[in-house]
Amino acid sequence: MKGMAGLGYLRNLKVSFLTTLILFICSSAFCANVMITDIWSFTVKKDLIKPYVTDKFPLPNAVGIPVDSKISCHIKDDETGVDINTIVLKVSNIEVTPIITGTKYDYFVEYSPGVLPWNQIINVSVNASDLAN
Repeated sequence: MKGMAGLGYLRNLKVSFLTTLILFICSSAFCANVMITDIWSFTVKKDLIKPYVTDKFPLPNAVGIPVDSKISCHIKDDETGVDINTIVLKVSNIEVTPIITGTKYDYFVEYSPGVLPWNQIINVSVNASDLAN
């Protein structure tokens, strides 16, 4: 749409505080086609809720997990959604490549480590950012 190209930056508008943005849009045509300035405003709200993890498997501090168990969890965000490119899963402090499915509001993260070692504590960590960052 001719004349609207300058508004493209609004698609990725990011702010760190509550603000009001006022746009003034006018025709750049000749005087015979001068339009009345159309004014409107809207408010951009900062995303204050961080992504969080649910449905961890195996459960924290679980004992007697089968050696062929998969490791999984959900990573959720209730506002802008999780940035899939920031999801990092570590098993025993080693970054692994999980299978990630779902939507930006609820990603299912699953990793198949093969055969887990007997009688050892397996530490799992996951980290992610939301799309507001």
